[in-house]
Amino acid sequence: MEKLTILLLIIFLTGCNQSKDDKNNIEKRLRSVEDKIDRLVQSQEQDVLSSDASLHECIIRGLQHSKSETNGELLREACIRRVSVLLPDTSSLRESTAVFDVIHGDYDGYKNFGLYIILRNKSIYNISQLGIIVKNIKTGVSSDYQIQKFRKPLAHEYVGRKIEYELAIPPGSQLFVLETVENTEDPKKFFDEYSWGITEARGYID
Repeated sequence: MEKLTILLLIIFLTGCNQSKDDKNNIEKRLRSVEDKIDRLVQSQEQDVLSSDASLHECIIRGLQHSKSETNGELLREACIRRVSVLLPDTSSLRESTAVFDVIHGDYDGYKNFGLYIILRNKSIYNISQLGIIVKNIKTGVSSDYQIQKFRKPLAHEYVGRKIEYELAIPPGSQLFVLETVENTEDPKKFFDEYSWGITEARGYID
């Protein structure tokens, strides 16, 4: 049986950019990569990518079985998702803090608001995914946000800069931003109306 390789799954992704218009399309393709990786793990080709492979092993094995050039960043992202496990609880992240403010603006004066979150990661894991809830204190209505990339903050006045992301947050403290649908007229009073919290986390050990 001819070996199925991870890199062949990603060839068609090469050339895709990270613009906002392409984001949904790339996410769908990454899910397709993950599904096929799962099938690979369950098949006879476990020598290519075993279910307990580390991130380094996943990437190396993928490169070894490649027959053409590939997008290394997309391979790394797919491997991070593959090797990440659900943390038993979020107690190691409970000292994380957040403030609400403008996270981005445009030339027409429109502003996007959200949370500046300092993730204080006291676990042994590199955090690759987070579940965050924002809840209206009075009504109980809430929004659940699933984060698979951690958006770097931008300077408010620099509206033309490309938005960048981190794929994982290592042990220690790191700032990222989360755009929310929740808003208030006075950002300083946001937490008078809303609460927030981390509901779950996934990560991997180097």
